[in-house]
Amino acid sequence: MATLNDPNMDLQEFAQELAYAVEGPDRAALATLSPEARQAQLAARHALHKYLTDVWQAAKRRDEDPANNPEYTGIAALRDLMMYLVEFTSQAE
Repeated sequence: MATLNDPNMDLQEFAQELAYAVEGPDRAALATLSPEARQAQLAARHALHKYLTDVWQAAKRRDEDPANNPEYTGIAALRDLMMYLVEFTSQAE
């Protein structure tokens, strides 16, 4: 079994698989929310995605290369996961 510290583990691929694994239950839960509550979920998910993007961009401003730095692999994976969760919420009715 691969662990999160396994250099062969692709965390971004894992994040995508995780998003697909939670998609059904997440969409079902979102469908039960009022429009206001869904909007709050969307805002919260956007906020976390923005924070992760800000962390990524801050590294770039420091002339780091987060795309090729293993320390930022988790940030990239979480950004991808949040992108999916924002999408699910945006599509919820």
